[in-house]
Amino acid sequence: MLARIDHLGSFSNSSEDLTIAINNNGRYGYLVASKGAAQFLFNPIVGVFVTKYAISRDLFDDFMVDLTLRFGYRKPMLIGDTVLFGSTIAFAYSGSYFQLLMTRILQGLASSVTAVTGMALLAATYLHDDERSRAMGIGIGGLSFGVVIGPVYGSVLYEFVGHDVPFLVLAATILMVIREFSSPVSAFFQLLSDPLILIVAGNIFLLNLDVSIVMAFLPIRLLEVDAPATWQLGLVVLPTSVGYLLASLIFPRIPSIPRWLRGFLGLFISVVCLVILGWVVTFEGMLIVTSFLGLALGMVSTAMQPIFAHLVDLKHGALYGNVYAISDMSVCLAMFLGPLVGGVIVYKYGFEW
Repeated sequence: MLARIDHLGSFSNSSEDLTIAINNNGRYGYLVASKGAAQFLFNPIVGVFVTKYAISRDLFDDFMVDLTLRFGYRKPMLIGDTVLFGSTIAFAYSGSYFQLLMTRILQGLASSVTAVTGMALLAATYLHDDERSRAMGIGIGGLSFGVVIGPVYGSVLYEFVGHDVPFLVLAATILMVIREFSSPVSAFFQLLSDPLILIVAGNIFLLNLDVSIVMAFLPIRLLEVDAPATWQLGLVVLPTSVGYLLASLIFPRIPSIPRWLRGFLGLFISVVCLVILGWVVTFEGMLIVTSFLGLALGMVSTAMQPIFAHLVDLKHGALYGNVYAISDMSVCLAMFLGPLVGGVIVYKYGFEW
């Protein structure tokens, strides 16, 4: 899209000059990072709002709980979907770098509503630890499924149908989606002062930092070492999401593997994958390595997310909205810092660094 806006030519005639022009002074990284930055900033606001309007199960019966879950979460989710719908259409018709940047920021605002509220709603609905773990595995699988099909869906439709079609189809889909959600400031900072909460958030941050850099710059790396078709730029990051999806569906069903061990192994595998990925120069090799990296991300995510809810149950009075705001903030911070810093490092020192 940056190449089209700046009339730089097509990827079929890609060269080192083209990749340098696309990522001029790290601007490609800034564009990718802007959505995560906006989402990171808005997540505390969303988490506080949800906690403020959450219900106490000690004061209402099951009917009132169900009633509030059905109607009390509707307004913020409608607002989030509406902003996401508008920004998706705007992205299709953005004609300058500044316009692309502004629409990415709006997408971050909308995503902060949908991501935080989704996990908080699962935590509030499923109270038994095993049941909650399975439900969150499915929830994380749903998130990863969007990432699985996104790059391939976007690059294939972009090349064979048109640059605006992926966004218009997605906008039409958003119109069919209505979700629900509902959380005080002091409670939010109370969670932030809990070292156990911060340790869990730190694990999630580290893995998503890995993935944010790979998702943003592996297509650029492929352009640098090969002359790929446009559809390959989406496919090269697909295994990351496939591995994530498989891990999120499989590991919650294996209770014999402790969560701490699952998280430790996921971090270790990611280190090995990153070392190898820095020196892989073939399309096939990238596919293999990113498969294991996605598996590592799924292992850590499925281990850490239920621990968030468990810690809140033990110590913080079921402030699920706030704790999953912190959870998603760690993801967004990684998605913000990875491309932001990575764009400059790739531009100045190369992909290996």
